Formats: sequence, C-alpha cells, structure tokens
Amino acid sequence: MAARPRRTERSKALRLGRWNADGVRGRKLELEHFLSQHGVDICLLIETFLNPGQAFRLANYVCHRTDRPTAGGGTVIQVRRGIVHHSVPVSGLTHLEATAIQVILAGRPVKIFAAYLTRRINEWRNDQWSTDWANFQTNLEDEIPFNPELHNGMAIDTCVENFSGAVLKVLAASIPKCRPRDDPRLPIPAVIQDEIHLKNRLRRYWQITRDPALKAEVNRLQRSVTRRLNEWRNDQCSTMLESLDPVDQSLWRLTNRVIRVPYSVSSPGHPRGNRSLRL
Repeated sequence: MAARPRRTERSKALRLGRWNADGVRGRKLELEHFLSQHGVDICLLIETFLNPGQAFRLANYVCHRTDRPTAGGGTVIQVRRGIVHHSVPVSGLTHLEATAIQVILAGRPVKIFAAYLTRRINEWRNDQWSTDWANFQTNLEDEIPFNPELHNGMAIDTCVENFSGAVLKVLAASIPKCRPRDDPRLPIPAVIQDEIHLKNRLRRYWQITRDPALKAEVNRLQRSVTRRLNEWRNDQCSTMLESLDPVDQSLWRLTNRVIRVPYSVSSPGHPRGNRSLRL
C-alpha cells in the first residue's frame, strides 16, 4: 500500500471522500489505493452490494455499514482509526438507505451521512411530473414556521427534523393517488415459476461453462415455459369470457377497454416543453 501523504499545518481538517462503489467486495484493492493516495479520513460508500452475513474490513479504518436484506444497495462509512466518533442510529426511512456517524469538528458535534435513494428513477419521474407543485408550495409555507428561534444545537436539530417532516408530509399530500386497477392480474402458477427459476439458473451456469448440453436443456425449458404460459393465459382468457354478463356491465367494461383508442393532447405549458399526454 502506498504511503499516506503527509499533512501540512494548513490541512488539519478532516478529509472526506465519497464513492459509488457499484459492488465494493470486488474493488477492495482499488478502494484501499484511493484512500491511501488521497489521505481520506472518512469515506462515504453507496451501492456496496454487501449482504448482512458478508465480512468487509479495511486496514486502519473502522467500518459502519447498513446492508440491504435483498440484493443491491447498501451504505458504508469508513472512519480512520484514531478519529473520535460514534455511530448514530437512522430509522424511519422508507425510500432511503443511510448510515450516520457523529464527529467533533472545531469543538462542535457534526453528523455525517452516507445515503442512497432506493426508489427507481422512473417512479421518481412519475411523481415529479404528477405532483401539484403550486399546492406543494402553498401548503409548505403554512407548515413551516417563520423565523424559528435557534439558540443552541438541540434547537437546530429539532428545526431540521420538523422541516424534513413537513416537506415529506406536504409532498405526499401533493401527489395524486393512483387509481387501483379494475382488472387485477393473477399471479403465475407456482409450477411455472419454478420452471422459470430453473431455466434462469441453468442459463447462468451455461454462460460460465458454455456446455452444449446445458444450452440444449435451457432451450428445452424455454420452449416448455412459453408453451405452458400460453396455455395458462388462454385458460384465463376463456374463464374471463365465460364470466361476462351484460346485466352487471362487465361485458360493456371489457368492450370499452378493448376498443378504446388513445389520443394525444398537447401541453405547451409543461416545464419540459410540448409534452403529449395519452388519454
């Protein structure tokens, strides 16, 4: 490992680094080189892809981590040994993964977070364009007190928590609720799901070994899954058609959904320009 750069008298402050690891176990040597080369005291890592049972340690660093129970995600804070700090619990998060510590800088406690937004970007974009931002601004002004009295650190922390809570509350109230589907989809039968999982597992093995016998089995399973899915969907369609009744308007609703032709309405005032809406 390369020697850590010597600090000058002018650079006694902590040096922080942030890194989107995209899987940290396979890039451990790269991370150690980065920390040593730049003399990083505290490093914030996101998308570590660590499982709760996996060990991950770096020499001369204390590791604080938050692992996702499922695959992907995860946050880590690496703190150089000798820096006085302690872990700060983070709870009540819905779409955010975070790890937090508290250090003392210039005689004052400072909290440092490594945070990762877990919501998919498409969901965020949908909320962004469907949110009533005028209503959000009006309600936010009513929720946030004007000129709060901030005399100490506890008052500042309380104000920050109140502000964050107000923003989340008003944002949730400003996003229109999605209307539930009137034709909920039935789950695929467990037998077909098991065959799909087996096919995917064998396909991964074939990608590693390139065994022709595995490839033939994967192709056979693919044909079997396609055939059984088509048969199951045809059965579901037949059952649905047999259940239609003109009296309870189910036949009319299905006909209206099938023959409905979408058309576009331009929206010149949209913030992203002339945006078309399919109705």
